[in-house]
Amino acid sequence: MDLGRAISRDPHNIPADLYDTLKERYTTEQIVLLISFAGIMAATNLFNTVAKVPLDEVLYKYAKKEV
Repeated sequence: MDLGRAISRDPHNIPADLYDTLKERYTTEQIVLLISFAGIMAATNLFNTVAKVPLDEVLYKYAKKEV
């Protein structure tokens, strides 16, 4: 979760200590996959926003505003 938040806040300045924590738990390949998945999700969210895809009902409780 910390990685996702850091990527969404400022992808140019991911804290070094966050990478250190990731390296303690995951292989380089797994870290690449996590970062790749974050990119896929960012692209998916951008597409959904531009295309005005309605939010799935199961996600209503996570929405910032009332749907």
